[in-house]
Formats: sequence, structure tokens, C-alpha cells
Amino acid sequence: MKRSMHSQKGLTMISWVVVLSMVVFLAFIALKIMPIYANYFTVKSAMQSLKEDGLMTHSVANIHDKLSKRLSINNVNFITQDNIAIAESGGTVLLEVYWEEQRNVIGNLDVIATFNEQIEFEAN
Repeated sequence: MKRSMHSQKGLTMISWVVVLSMVVFLAFIALKIMPIYANYFTVKSAMQSLKEDGLMTHSVANIHDKLSKRLSINNVNFITQDNIAIAESGGTVLLEVYWEEQRNVIGNLDVIATFNEQIEFEAN
């Protein structure tokens, strides 16, 4: 019995292997990149909690200390005092945290992500 091309439906085995390998590759890349963004959201959350807790009325050194402690609790150890900038101007305070993260993906292929998070608020 001879089948025509019109009666065949679906993907062949080779097509399934190609589709599955692409899905696995994208999942692998996502698993390598997701921790970078998890750290970003942790830093952003720590900065926001300083603002919500009203700790921004303290001195610059105290704000540095409080933010460093909150990041340390969340196991974010790559941000140093050099990555934190606090600027006071008039009645506002600007808290800025900037950093780069580099992760190895495959062999000599790396991903570098640069972040610059800022929060501005009224000083009391």
C-alpha cells in the first residue's frame, strides 16, 4: 500500500530530535543566566527595604552599613562599598548600586551583565 505525502502528519524522528535539542539548549542557557537576575532582584529588594524602613534618614556611612548587612544576609557578597554611591542634594537622597556579573556559559563563551539600580527619595 502506497501512502501519499498528503496523508502523513506530524514531525519525523529527526525533526523531534532537532526541536528537543533546541529546547534543551535554551533551557541550559536560561539556567546559566537566571542566577544573575536573581541577584539583581535581591539587590533591588534590599534597596527598597531601606527606603520602606525609613533608614534613609541616617548618615551615609550608616546607610552603607545597613545595605551591606542586608545584602550579606541574602548571600550577595560581590557588591562592595565601591559599588554603592549615595548622593544628597537638597531634600532628596539618591542611592545607587552598580555592578557587573560575569558567568561562564560554555567553554570560553561568557555572559556579562551590567546593572545600575537607583532609588531616589525624600530626606527627612
